[in-house]
Amino acid sequence: MENVSASLVKSLRMRTGVGILECKKALIESNGNIELAIDYLRTSGIKNAKKKIRNTTLQGSIFLKIKNNFGVILEINSETDFASRSTEFNLIGTELAKIAIEKKIKGIDELKNIFEKKRLFFINQFSENISIRRIKFLNGESLGSYMHNSRIGVLVSSDLKNVRTDILHQLAMHIAANDPEYISSDNIPKHITDREYEIQLNLSKRINKKDFVIKKILEGRMKKYVNSICLMEQNFLLDNTKKVKDVLLEHKFLVKNYIRFELGR
Repeated sequence: MENVSASLVKSLRMRTGVGILECKKALIESNGNIELAIDYLRTSGIKNAKKKIRNTTLQGSIFLKIKNNFGVILEINSETDFASRSTEFNLIGTELAKIAIEKKIKGIDELKNIFEKKRLFFINQFSENISIRRIKFLNGESLGSYMHNSRIGVLVSSDLKNVRTDILHQLAMHIAANDPEYISSDNIPKHITDREYEIQLNLSKRINKKDFVIKKILEGRMKKYVNSICLMEQNFLLDNTKKVKDVLLEHKFLVKNYIRFELGR
């Protein structure tokens, strides 16, 4: 493929943060396939591609609420930061989270219908649009949450009743900061590890070492990768001498599930 469209280059730049020329070259090498182009950038050693794959640029806030063993988290977007910081915007988000949890509204369309009158009022007042981007629910015997500047929100559930709220809060804080993709290595789909293995294999082959050394390096990199994306294997945010799984073992509970929303992702 000799030429790629400007729109493809723009899309890859938004997902990776990499420069125009690098994006264009990656897309040419990958015949216009964005996912393969991201792999190409990573294999080429351009680190930004891994860190910014899922980023977009949206304004708004995250809202969450817990009642008994039921939690809700939602993201509402606006056109500007000015609107999202307004009292009116935050009142709307807080009320919607409350309505969703009290009525156990699980469908975003149903919540949007309730939201419509308030949305139109807001548009008239601020001359800009707002919208519900997404909503999710979580239940469990015990629930915890953490919110960071209204831009990152986390709900976490456990399999046991009466788990200490401060421990669940700390765990949610850890998830907010470290952004794990899976609870444990057992949850990672095979195609994800296969894809990473191919990337690391190609990188390892560039090292002028014997095969058995390359094999050791590859094993180490894959272990590091798996540990970085799995909650249980991460070093605990508030005590990096322990892994998260060690903290849970101390307090005798397991993580049932978690939801992490980051604004624009």
